[in-house]
Amino acid sequence: MDIEYVNCNLCGKDDTTFVTKTVQDGQEFKLVKCASCDLIYLNPRLTWDTIKGIYSENKLDNFQYYLNTKDLDEQTFTERLNLIRQYTTPGKVLDIGSSIGIFLHAAHKQGWQIFGMELNKEEAKYSEENFGVKLVSSYGTKPKFDLINMSDVIEHFTHPKEELQKISKALKQNGLLLISTPDFDNKLTRKVAIKPHEHLYYFDKTTLTKLLEDTGFKVLYIESTTRKLSLKTLRYSSSFNTSKVKKFILDIIVYTKTYKIFDFFVNKTNPDLLVIAQKIL
Repeated sequence: MDIEYVNCNLCGKDDTTFVTKTVQDGQEFKLVKCASCDLIYLNPRLTWDTIKGIYSENKLDNFQYYLNTKDLDEQTFTERLNLIRQYTTPGKVLDIGSSIGIFLHAAHKQGWQIFGMELNKEEAKYSEENFGVKLVSSYGTKPKFDLINMSDVIEHFTHPKEELQKISKALKQNGLLLISTPDFDNKLTRKVAIKPHEHLYYFDKTTLTKLLEDTGFKVLYIESTTRKLSLKTLRYSSSFNTSKVKKFILDIIVYTKTYKIFDFFVNKTNPDLLVIAQKIL
């Protein structure tokens, strides 16, 4: 697999300290922290062409996982859309990384016109056939959308700052951006969310706010949160199915039917950040 070395995407500097290292498929990856702005990122990392192949060919095997979690995900996304209604009314929404379409399905129920972007062909086809998602291949260059959603997406971007600048152009003035991403300040995130074939950047409230402000957004809401989870389905996610040891432990928990006890505590850990930001420039 091809790798590359990069400077900090937030401030552009190349002065870092070592955070931790991890190994996947026999290859070592390092997490580093920018000495100037504190952004944590993977360096070195896989090239975009390599990563794109992993997504498009479903090498992570996430499709079945998302099918297993669709009911819980719909509950999560409905709650987030209810929160959005405090700031705007339904219009056109684009979901970047729309997967099998559950966020957009929930949005359509609340009156939104739904558009999706998804690299995985199998997931994109499912969303189109089952939920009527209108698939697009780019953000476009004209301000079209009232809301853009990125659920567990921004950490996957090779150049998040540049992507946010493009996304801003696709939003109407005062349009909203809804982001969820692992919170690196959270201990659980540090245990299970370091995935070098997927997650290239690791944010906390400070670095994510800084990134959004630098790209023309005002943060209206930022809080710790969790996607509704169950260990019964979590064992199929790429956080666990790439580790035989982790998956074996979860299989035992599910087999002994003690997972509901764990679910109660897992859903109170709030390993993610939820952000609502408004386009102001």
